[in-house]
Amino acid sequence: MLSGEYVHQVSTALPRSSHNDNELRAQVDSASQFTAASRADLAEKELREVELLETFLPPLLTELAVDETLKECITEAAISPSDNPGKSKGKLFKAFYDKVDKTLVDADLLKRRVDAILSQTATS
Repeated sequence: MLSGEYVHQVSTALPRSSHNDNELRAQVDSASQFTAASRADLAEKELREVELLETFLPPLLTELAVDETLKECITEAAISPSDNPGKSKGKLFKAFYDKVDKTLVDADLLKRRVDAILSQTATS
């Protein structure tokens, strides 16, 4: 059994990174493959490890937090519906990542939300 002090040292030593996220995704993928191969015991082991590791990583931003930050960035970067969509998207990503650490946001979620918010802005 690990002592509380050791666990605390480990938890402060694991910043969220794309490497960590890729490792977690690989373990989840392994669990899916084990389940498909009727190896529930191994799938359960992989998923328990993922749950344990996730407790040591900082949480990703929620969709609501991403939306709020994007709306702030639109205002601050003076992005208007009449702007070139490609340039608007680039300016918005830059403004967002100037405010938020890349490791704290799911890139796929951010892309979806940028597209949704820019399309809302264009139709408003």
